Amino acid sequence: MKPFTAGNAITHFANVDAPKGFFWKYLLAYTVGIVVLLGLSYFTMRPLIDFYVEMFTLIGADPDAASDDVLMGELAEKHLSGILMSLLFMFILILPATLLFWAVFEAAIQRRYIRQDGFRLQLSADEFRLMVVGLVVILLLYVVLILATILLGIIVAATAATGNNVAVIIGILLGYILIFGAMLWYFARMSAASALTIRDRRIKLFESFTVTKGKVWKIAASLAVIWIASYIIVMIVYVTGIGVVIAQLSDLFASEAEPDAAAVFDRLGTPSVISSISIFVLLIYLTYGMTQIVSGGPGALAVLNDPRHPQLGRGQESVFD
Repeated sequence: MKPFTAGNAITHFANVDAPKGFFWKYLLAYTVGIVVLLGLSYFTMRPLIDFYVEMFTLIGADPDAASDDVLMGELAEKHLSGILMSLLFMFILILPATLLFWAVFEAAIQRRYIRQDGFRLQLSADEFRLMVVGLVVILLLYVVLILATILLGIIVAATAATGNNVAVIIGILLGYILIFGAMLWYFARMSAASALTIRDRRIKLFESFTVTKGKVWKIAASLAVIWIASYIIVMIVYVTGIGVVIAQLSDLFASEAEPDAAAVFDRLGTPSVISSISIFVLLIYLTYGMTQIVSGGPGALAVLNDPRHPQLGRGQESVFD
């Protein structure tokens, strides 16, 4: 077992003494899971999608329709019941399904890190405990972000009172750095919660503060590197995907006249365009999946270097010599 450093934390996902084949099995299962989850989301949100398609088609055919309160009101009323059902199903179906999806794959990742298990997906006490952990972590994140946003408001108000535009801009930049820093610090402090829950087979949240003590900024630095790399990859895939789709629609924009909105939506619904969009969306989500694997490494390595449990791993004792 390697000692805890920022470099080892970033690369821990590749240095686990566990059965081979984890990554391709994980990515294959993740792809299937994402397809099912996106299909469920599309089915649930179809009334809301139909509303936006019809609205943009109307505005595309007649830009003045956007300012026609009567027409927009009739359109909203027409789709109101469907939109409300979409929102209801999102809360009672999509959000729990998304949380379960995360917990199932997080459990597989942490079992590999903590127990040196091979890849397997299951529904056991591990997954349900991680659902609780994930839910609490997200809810507490909102609290942290709200407090950071309040502080941002105070900073902006204080700089605005000076009447100096440069000071205001600097205050806003500092405020956003504060929000990002608060989020990064919070995730660093809570990064060991999943691994601890898998290790102890009990819900563990705030013990993560103990395990990450003295390692917070190394974890934060490693997470920053991982997330920035993930963001760059996602943006490359996203921009490339937009370019491919625009190329498939280019003939509709060839003339000087504005293209018919209905024709654009019809083209977006063709198999070739849908296939292109689907491929790039899957690539983006697979990047998120790999990011989940790599992001789990720093917290897991901190847990494996917990001197209170030197029996974890192979040769763990040498870490504390």
